Amino acid sequence: MKNLNPPFNFIEGYFILELMLSILIIGILVATAIPIYTSYLEKAKISEAINLMSGVKSDIAEYYSIYGRLPTKAEQLPSIKTSGQYTSNITLDNGVLTASMRHNDFSLSFRPALANNELPKVITYVCGYATPPNHFIVQAENKTNIPPHYLSLTCR
Repeated sequence: MKNLNPPFNFIEGYFILELMLSILIIGILVATAIPIYTSYLEKAKISEAINLMSGVKSDIAEYYSIYGRLPTKAEQLPSIKTSGQYTSNITLDNGVLTASMRHNDFSLSFRPALANNELPKVITYVCGYATPPNHFIVQAENKTNIPPHYLSLTCR
């Protein structure tokens, strides 16, 4: 009668092959996960700047509705938070909000767009590379240098 158990060397080689395949699969998963995770981190950092600037937009709209012109400097508004954990500085120049990121050379701008019709003192903001709504004229040039895939859909 034959021995039905395989030789010991075959089993040992089989375990090494399993181990190598497992390490290969883990390596492939890590190689694809790290760039995706890095992209999510950049998007989160940029969303902080968007949130900080969104709070200032209402102050600028109020200033515009009272005085009929855009504020030229941040000192004209009562309370502006100009920095965060990932945002080094938010500047205001003739109504244009520009955020500079802390860990890279990225900047994001919110540009005012004024109504081009009979409605008085209507203002909206255009984020990044976005186009203005119909009947609105953007008042400044875009200073955004962030790659579009890092921005939210409203800023692309």
